[in-house]
Amino acid sequence: MGQSQVRALYKALLLVYGLCSLYAPSTGAEQIVIQAVNEKVSVIASYSQPSGRVAPRRLRWRGRTLALTKLGLYHPVREGRRLYRVLSVSDGVTDYQLKLDTETLHWELEETSDGLAA
Repeated sequence: MGQSQVRALYKALLLVYGLCSLYAPSTGAEQIVIQAVNEKVSVIASYSQPSGRVAPRRLRWRGRTLALTKLGLYHPVREGRRLYRVLSVSDGVTDYQLKLDTETLHWELEETSDGLAA
């Protein structure tokens, strides 16, 4: 391997290292804590006819009622013939991922997150 090839390889490695370090968390960064829950919950939601969106407003989980203030991403998920709507919501402190069974209209809390990613 010639000296010019070594320099080109060195530059390429520096570029890759630089890109990786941009997107990798640093050692001092706080880590996001995500906890799987998978429990049925009670939800009070509103429906907007013009947009066709369901927006959860309150969540009753483990004896606590939480006021949901933000609606994030939502998307449909199909498992076999059953269609679910997965919604990301927040109470301003903690993020929650809810799943609505469109057949039975039952809600499930899939996971919680400390919200550091937001």
